[in-house]
Amino acid sequence: MHGVKSARKLKYKPINVKDAIAEIKDTAELMLDLAYSSILFKERDFSEEVIELEERMDELIFMARASIMLAARGIEEIEELTGVLQVIDSAVMISSAAVDLAKIQLDNLGLPPAFLKSIHLLEETIVSIIIPQGSEANGITVKELEDETSMNIIAIKKPRGEWIINPNDDVKVYANDKIIAKGPYQALEEFNVFILGKHEEFPSLDELEEPKILHMIREIIIEMTVLSQLSIDLAYYSVLFNSKEIAEEVSSIEDKLEDLRADLELNVLNYAKQVENVNELRGLLRIAYSSEKVSDASKDIADIVLHGIAMHPILHYAMKESDEIITRIVIAKGSELDGKTYAESGIEVSTGMDIIAIKKSSTNKWQFHPKGDIKLEANDIIIAKGSVEDEDILKRLAGVYNE
Repeated sequence: MHGVKSARKLKYKPINVKDAIAEIKDTAELMLDLAYSSILFKERDFSEEVIELEERMDELIFMARASIMLAARGIEEIEELTGVLQVIDSAVMISSAAVDLAKIQLDNLGLPPAFLKSIHLLEETIVSIIIPQGSEANGITVKELEDETSMNIIAIKKPRGEWIINPNDDVKVYANDKIIAKGPYQALEEFNVFILGKHEEFPSLDELEEPKILHMIREIIIEMTVLSQLSIDLAYYSVLFNSKEIAEEVSSIEDKLEDLRADLELNVLNYAKQVENVNELRGLLRIAYSSEKVSDASKDIADIVLHGIAMHPILHYAMKESDEIITRIVIAKGSELDGKTYAESGIEVSTGMDIIAIKKSSTNKWQFHPKGDIKLEANDIIIAKGSVEDEDILKRLAGVYNE
């Protein structure tokens, strides 16, 4: 059952603020992944897990805020810690958006089937798959599976029904386990082939048989979802590297999302005249509003840079210890990436990293979620998200070597 959460008295306990911030960031992002998974795969367990994680977030945020206030010494440090508090508040908004999404399943809000079938259009896709007998994945660890397929394992459902959420690297997967994984669309085929031993076809847009107006609605929501996820990554990058240029891009995304929401509302109102079950439209609107809430949170993070707020070093340390780090890499002349197109490089599949953006040295312009025909050249800047191990692979391909 879900509903109004019973208020729990929170008590302060001394914590490592750096670790708490890293956990807050990771938990908020995990909540989003689980919330989207609950919608796509109609798994109430995921929705309920999001609600439970919200309680953990409440504890972490309370203790982190209290610790920050106790740690402040002098006006300079107070100003620096203001930015840290702003990041924490933004994580609260992101987790709140995840709860809103989770309640689509808990409140039995519908979604048009065509929307669910087209989710593979997202830059980072989420997939559910059951490991068959005889699969190469049978008996290997989560880390081995992630290294082999470049997909991130979000959750594992054992045959008896219990879930392992955000499994550790050493957890093993076996036949009949259900795997929920997230990663670049380009890695999806390899993931299916490795686990199933065959390629699995996705429906083409022509096969969806949807009314034109629903097609427009779906396209808007897909774009809103992609942009909101992009805004989170760019916002964290802007703070980590003190990039006003990227912070301004986050603001632009927020403006774009406001325009998209207005278009969506108009289309949904028009479509409501054609459908019997308007309950489906509530789910669509909930996704759109949640996407905008995520973007608002990202804008608040980016404002730290835009307003020139000095950032306390603890935030940098926390983000470096997050499950997924954000990195900036410059392609070296003569490296494996230099001169190849994005498609030829196979960069996301070979590294396991999500390539968020590339800044072309020739034009000095950013290209977000780059496509296959973009040519990679020396001095191009890559922004990517993934594990520390994956970052090392990307550095090697880009010709960047640690001293």
